[in-house]
Amino acid sequence: MSHRLKPRGSAWWGAATLSVAASLAAVVTLNTAAQQSGVESLATPSAVSESAASSTLRGETSAEVQHLLKWIVDTQDNAQVDFVMIDKKQTTAHIFDASGRWVASSPVLIGLALGDDSAPDIGTRPLAMVKANERTTPAGRFKAELGSNTDGETVVWVDYDAAVSMHSVRTNNPSEQRLQRLASTQVAAHRISYGCINFPDAFFKTQVLPRFTHQNAVVYVLPDLKSIASVFGSDAKTHVQHSADARSVARKNEQRQSF
Repeated sequence: MSHRLKPRGSAWWGAATLSVAASLAAVVTLNTAAQQSGVESLATPSAVSESAASSTLRGETSAEVQHLLKWIVDTQDNAQVDFVMIDKKQTTAHIFDASGRWVASSPVLIGLALGDDSAPDIGTRPLAMVKANERTTPAGRFKAELGSNTDGETVVWVDYDAAVSMHSVRTNNPSEQRLQRLASTQVAAHRISYGCINFPDAFFKTQVLPRFTHQNAVVYVLPDLKSIASVFGSDAKTHVQHSADARSVARKNEQRQSF
């Protein structure tokens, strides 16, 4: 969760399905290695053969990720801008360009508690008033935006009202062992934040921030408990049902913290 400041102001893919499989399979293979080493991988999908990729994709990438990616590409739901997919069940982030091609992936830290909604007014509460079961990362489609928190840290606002942002991993509380958690291969170890999505610092600066420097991008946060269809409406070939701006007009000047 992030102490809020006013964010800074505010583009189809014709590749075959096998290309999608190859890209995502490379994501899985590279991300597994990244988790084991604690360092994100920036290698290109071409490093993995299509035949091997398809097998890896079926075995290790969730059907939900495959389904949502295909739906985004088929419907052009990303509105021709880059987009980020946060797979909460695998605590992994996947970045795609405006055409839907995979760019990079990284392990991430997310909210401590299982859940797909934010508690009412959580964005205005001090940390001491946030219960453990309220420390969720909300699911949905978000028009994310670059901004700053009250500490002057550059963040990407995902849900401004709930004070949920994407930012570099925090190390100010040694007892939380966030760097060690990022390096862990255990998904449960990656659940620690108050709702914000924490990235390795180098990955955040080189892969996340550039997507938001000159324009906004879309962030799709996959659910923990709800179905993909109930969150995104992606079974019907229509636009997503849940779409939220990073901030509301009425509250855009309020400050927010991040944690």
